[in-house]
Amino acid sequence: GPPQAQSQPSAEDVRAQLERLLASPDFDVPDRLRKFLRYIVEETLAGRADRIKAYSVGTEVFERDAAQTAFFIGGHTGWDGIDTTLDSVFDFAGWNTSLLVFRNKSPMRALRDHLKYDALYPDPLKITNLANNHDTPRFMSLDDATLEGAMMHVAFTLSVRGIPQLYYGEEIAMEGKEDPDNRRDFPGGFPGDARNAFTAAGRKEKEQQMYDWTRSWIRLRAEHSALRHGGLIDLF
Repeated sequence: GPPQAQSQPSAEDVRAQLERLLASPDFDVPDRLRKFLRYIVEETLAGRADRIKAYSVGTEVFERDAAQTAFFIGGHTGWDGIDTTLDSVFDFAGWNTSLLVFRNKSPMRALRDHLKYDALYPDPLKITNLANNHDTPRFMSLDDATLEGAMMHVAFTLSVRGIPQLYYGEEIAMEGKEDPDNRRDFPGGFPGDARNAFTAAGRKEKEQQMYDWTRSWIRLRAEHSALRHGGLIDLF
């Protein structure tokens, strides 16, 4: 008779096989490649295999090691002889350090210690500095977060070398834990909304404080080219 079609393995089966492979002593590869393999598997299971390209790999793998992130940016060739030609990569290491410093979980010198790795990039001004994004808990929902800490985190993002990226709602200190809680609707903008935080009248006191702070830093960056194109000098 005709051959029987084989059923596709479940996501749980695939993940179980992945864990067995990663735990095997015969799978002797650098940690960077282990993370890359896990990323490929998870993206495929999520139905996003068609998005696995150089850009998405270089910008979406949450690598906290600046040496690894610098490997993917364009403008130079790595040990493999490949120039990815990526215009930018996210500074996940700097983002993570800022989250720790401005919640009093790391000393301020941790920011200085991170920035020394700028020497690994062809042009540090092309690094993208994120305050947050759709895959991470919002600052105000992290342990020991304060409004003052969130303000300093945004100020650092908007003043350090590179390209700042703000996630919607950061300008009013929105809360949100793991996905999808971190994708809550912005208050206002649609008929029937209880309030409209797009207007000053619709913002709470702390939201207005954060909004004014963020707007001031954006204006400062726009008015002073040194914040956009200036060099970074370590005085320590």
